[in-house]
Amino acid sequence: MHRVCFVSPLARPILEPEFRCNFGGAEVRSVNFATGLASDHQFDVSMVLRSYRRERARRIGKLTVYSEWAEQPILRTKDLKRDRYFAWNLLRSKFRKLTRSIRKRHQTEEPQVPRVLPLLTELPVDVLCCFGVNNYSANVVESAKQSKKQSLLFIAHDQDLDYNGKQKLIAQGYGGDFRVYKQVVTSADEIVVQTPHQQTLLKDNFGRSATIIRNPINLNNRIEPDSDHGDYILWVGRADTFFKRADKMLKLAAMCPDIPFVAIMNKRNERVFDELVANTPANVRIVSHVPYREIESYYANAAALLSTSEGEGFPNAFLQAGKYGKPILSLNVDPGEMISVHGCGLLGHGDMNDMATVLNDFWANRNRSQELSDNILRYVQVFHAFDARIDELGSVVKRMNNSEKMKAA
Repeated sequence: MHRVCFVSPLARPILEPEFRCNFGGAEVRSVNFATGLASDHQFDVSMVLRSYRRERARRIGKLTVYSEWAEQPILRTKDLKRDRYFAWNLLRSKFRKLTRSIRKRHQTEEPQVPRVLPLLTELPVDVLCCFGVNNYSANVVESAKQSKKQSLLFIAHDQDLDYNGKQKLIAQGYGGDFRVYKQVVTSADEIVVQTPHQQTLLKDNFGRSATIIRNPINLNNRIEPDSDHGDYILWVGRADTFFKRADKMLKLAAMCPDIPFVAIMNKRNERVFDELVANTPANVRIVSHVPYREIESYYANAAALLSTSEGEGFPNAFLQAGKYGKPILSLNVDPGEMISVHGCGLLGHGDMNDMATVLNDFWANRNRSQELSDNILRYVQVFHAFDARIDELGSVVKRMNNSEKMKAA
């Protein structure tokens, strides 16, 4: 039996929709891999998920779930329920904000170093999986090392492996220390990348090899759309102005006033979100939160998916669009050359005026976009089929466990 744990705290809303916290493509990817691997009797699969209270290990389907405790977010006053507990909750919220402010004021700047997480060292598993090159992944890799477990790092986007790109992200709001990020990449026992480009970046910049496993997508159980050609252009991402570039999405919408847009915009920073909402054109409908199980209806009823990201690895949003044959209209990114080579959509080549032209032309002729739809559906069927990708991951985990047993012998 191969015991593997996917450490992905923010993935809990995908498995338990009643739990509220923001998640992204990395979390969707982790759940897809975990649930897929758990369907094979050769693997004992677990996940570490976030919790706001102390919870014992439990079962969700075929997964064993361990809880990582985290402090519950402090709600803004306008988000508090106006019920009989409002005054008490308001007082409690203000007290928490005050103590947090005092704590931050007295914190000293210390060099960032990976921490050992006791929960991870105690887990009865052989392989710990983490997603993205960040401080938390550094903690997972260090915890695996200290407890004589194997660590498997899944690269999240191209900037994980690009020095200049990572430094830019740090400066623009992600925080962190590049020395820690470099240690993640150099210390992980095995690495999985999403594309050949990431494999090349890893080899050139870090001298390491990796296995390419494209993100899996389950193509079964499609939702029937309400119309044949789609009712709007869909945008999905985090409310930021430096990576997903929600601000550019709003500018493009203003440049295309005759096109309806729906933006599923997750809050990352309350101030930035409020500023973006305040500058929303009339033809854009913003949805701040959609339960994971309901999001497919948005893809099914869209005409296309718009991307304004500065960079990506391979977005799960692209796959969800592909499941429904929805072309990708991308300002910048072309992961795996799915647009330029495989014809899965249209590119704006980084130019806002060109992108506005692309959007207007596509919308005017969306009833003639069948070729683009066929291309993206065929692409995900060939390169991202669920069972084949899970088998590839299973082979990696088996190889890691077998090599560890050989070392022990």
